[in-house]
Amino acid sequence: MDIDRLGPHVPYGHQFKNDIETNPKTKNTDEPSPVEQESSPETTGGGDEQDANGVIQLLQQGHFSGVADVRLRIVHSDKLLALEQQHLQTVAAEKVDSLLTTIGNVVDAFLDTGQSQGQSVEEPAEQKTDSIPELPDAFSEFTSAVNAAKDEFLNGQSPTKESLVDNLKNAFQSFIELLSPAPDTTPEIQSENENTTASPETIGDDEQQVSVTEESSEETPSVFQSFLENLETAFTTAMEDLISSLDGAKVLPELSEPRGNGVAYDKFLAVYNEL
Repeated sequence: MDIDRLGPHVPYGHQFKNDIETNPKTKNTDEPSPVEQESSPETTGGGDEQDANGVIQLLQQGHFSGVADVRLRIVHSDKLLALEQQHLQTVAAEKVDSLLTTIGNVVDAFLDTGQSQGQSVEEPAEQKTDSIPELPDAFSEFTSAVNAAKDEFLNGQSPTKESLVDNLKNAFQSFIELLSPAPDTTPEIQSENENTTASPETIGDDEQQVSVTEESSEETPSVFQSFLENLETAFTTAMEDLISSLDGAKVLPELSEPRGNGVAYDKFLAVYNEL
């Protein structure tokens, strides 16, 4: 037997190793497949957080319907509630500031008319408040109360639209009460020495003087009453705008209608309504 013709002996394990190195089909590698690369958080750029934000954006666009719509609102309820509260706060801050501006304009207009107690427009503003000396301080207190109500809604633990509306109404009611003069309950005391019998010559003059006094006393309250009515109208309009804006401040469209028999939809809807 000619041993030289058999050639050098190659171990089996060494030959298998060479096959692996030269044959790419049998090459063992730790690199992810193209599918794994495409779906990995690194390549998608954010993982679960970005996926959740994407789903919320699709919900806001009304992309889902039926059971999927309700189920995804339940899954992302925490984020949706936070977004809605943030949106409500933005709307509330804007509308409350607008309310203050509206009431302030009515107050400024009243002072600028110069009609309080028949004063002229040229007189200084501080002299125009003689008929309502409480006006500057009252409006300052009203402003502070309104800002306090706004801050409570923006920074409170569990603020509600109802509490904001009630606080604003209470602030305005206090403002009006500060402006309204207290009725004069002091009884008239007639002097014993006062002559109650008027001569015929003075009756006509007395009646004319009483008539002028009554006209003057009626004219001043009418201006003040008109001012109060303007305040009431401005506040009511501003509050209606505030309430309407808060009710419409939603981050999601209305729930879509169920599809099919709606059994699964009703089950998810019951859970959603309890959130």
